[in-house]
Amino acid sequence: MGCTSVNFSEEELERITARTLGMDEFDGEEFEKAVRSITVMESGSLEFWLSGGETKTWKNLHLDPPRHIATVTDCFQGKVRCAACGNTYHRVNGAGRWVYWYCIGKKRKNAECHNPNYTDYQLRQVSAYMMGLDEFSEAEFGKQIEEIAAFPDGSLEFHFKEERTQKWQRV
Repeated sequence: MGCTSVNFSEEELERITARTLGMDEFDGEEFEKAVRSITVMESGSLEFWLSGGETKTWKNLHLDPPRHIATVTDCFQGKVRCAACGNTYHRVNGAGRWVYWYCIGKKRKNAECHNPNYTDYQLRQVSAYMMGLDEFSEAEFGKQIEEIAAFPDGSLEFHFKEERTQKWQRV
C-alpha cells in the first residue's frame, strides 16, 4: 500500500514554517535553532516540535480540494467587505457546480478593483477555523462575526461581535 500523506513543496514548507514561527520570511539558520522536527499529520496539518519542548500546529484547511465542493452560504451576504475599494462581496451561483464571492467594485463603472475572489467553500473553511469550529455553522457565524474585510494580498480580517479582530493569511 502506498503512502497517502499530504505532500508540500519546499517553498510551501518555508512559507508555512515562517508563518507558524512568526518570521517575516523563512530563515534557515533560525529554523535549525528553533525546530527539532516536523510531523505531517493524517489531516495534512503540520506539527512543529520545537527545541524548547513545546509544539506548534499549522492547520491545513484544505482550501483547494482536488474536486470542487459546491456550497451555498447565505450568511456571507453583506458581511464580506473589500478593504481595497469599500464595496461588498456578492455571490455568483453556477448551476450548482460552483459558487464564489467577488467584490461588486469589479462591476461598477469608474471603479478599479482587483481584490481576489473566494469560493464559498473557502470562506466556509476559513470562517470555521477562525471561529474555532471543526465544521462551519451559519448560526454560529451569525452569532460571532460582524464583518470580514478582504485584502488585495488574499488575507481576511475577521471582526468579531465581541469587538476583537483576527487576521488570517493564506500561506
